[in-house]
Amino acid sequence: MIEHMTRKTVNYDVIYIGETYDDAEHGKTYKCIAEWYDSEGKFDSISMIDETGEDYIYDVSDFKKLQ
Repeated sequence: MIEHMTRKTVNYDVIYIGETYDDAEHGKTYKCIAEWYDSEGKFDSISMIDETGEDYIYDVSDFKKLQ
């Protein structure tokens, strides 16, 4: 079963607090360009520009929003 997700366009910075891997570095700041909400309206994930220069969807728990 495929879950329906809703995309909300945003523009803010986040810091990656997850473990470092090829596409994201722990402690580095990235540009968040979208928030994703599940079918019940729960904030689920974000799209951010990673080390590849492209935007990909990541688990929101791996990031801290910068004010």
